[in-house]
Amino acid sequence: VDVLLTAIFSSGHVLLEGPPGTAKTLLAQCFARSISLDFGRIQFTPDLLPGDLLGTNLFSFQTNEFTLVKGPIFCDMLLADEIELGITTFQHSSSAGDLELTPLLDEQMVICVNDRHPWAGRKNILVSDLDKFPMVVYESGYFIREKLDQLCARQSVQADFRMQTNFLPLLLKMVRQGMGSTIGLGIMAEQEPGIIGIPLSPPTAVTMALAKR
Repeated sequence: VDVLLTAIFSSGHVLLEGPPGTAKTLLAQCFARSISLDFGRIQFTPDLLPGDLLGTNLFSFQTNEFTLVKGPIFCDMLLADEIELGITTFQHSSSAGDLELTPLLDEQMVICVNDRHPWAGRKNILVSDLDKFPMVVYESGYFIREKLDQLCARQSVQADFRMQTNFLPLLLKMVRQGMGSTIGLGIMAEQEPGIIGIPLSPPTAVTMALAKR
């Protein structure tokens, strides 16, 4: 419930994960009703059509007019249920198991700093240097954080994690304000004004793909 409230106040999204029958849909419905939000639900089945999202125009023979019947997307709080697609990272195709993968991108991991940071002029950053300045990072379990933990463990680096959050705008704001550096993908640093992305040494890449069963 705390996470749902945070998402509402920050205009964000929430991913509810868990085995079937653990009241994920009920939680979303009850939360919407408790704060008087109009609730909508979409089942992301393979036969989903645009009309299932947006609605359709129905012709009335009594009035000789079309009437728009709005779809579930026209609501205050929308539940995208039974999603069978996801973004995954992998080392090679044999590690995908029973997933069908569609490659999306290969991105280098970079250390993101503001233009006043002591590292701002460097061409690369050694993993062994990550304990020299504070960092603001993703929480444990997020794939970028897992990569960072693996890199630090290999070189016995005890990085100074001052703040942990999965809310990206907050991470970037703290980096801009000089509260610490963070780690991310190169494409993220390229699109953010005031943020400089410095590659790791040795280069560390992340391969991402769209996965479905």
